[in-house]
Amino acid sequence: MTVSEGSVLWQPTAKSIAASHLGKFAAWVSERRGLDFGAPADYDRIWRWSVEHPEQFWGDLGTFTGVLPGVPDDQVLTRREMPGAVWFPGRTINYAEQALKRATTAHPAIVAVSETEEPSDISWADLTAQVGAFAATLRRLGV
Repeated sequence: MTVSEGSVLWQPTAKSIAASHLGKFAAWVSERRGLDFGAPADYDRIWRWSVEHPEQFWGDLGTFTGVLPGVPDDQVLTRREMPGAVWFPGRTINYAEQALKRATTAHPAIVAVSETEEPSDISWADLTAQVGAFAATLRRLGV
């Protein structure tokens, strides 16, 4: 097979696109807002919508992921000027909470791999305990 510059070497199937996180998000947004991203969802259409309607995109993404659910479009980006854009005013996100909220016993939280050591795993329970201990230490130190 001869491959020329710019040749498409692989494309996902319609089924794999629909099963992807982006495909599921696009289907959810399509139903919620009555938008048509194509079937399967077309990346360029989703991208175009995201840059033409950033308040809708980021608000819907926050709701879909559960990170910032239910923020009205007019409270997503209240000031567009750059520099100085204001995103999600008055709302905060706890990064540790977001990172730990999908903890499971089905697989480790972290797999550390080194050229000189055997791979080692950190379970979600151990990671949660370590994060809690670190947070307690920071509070004790007044941070």
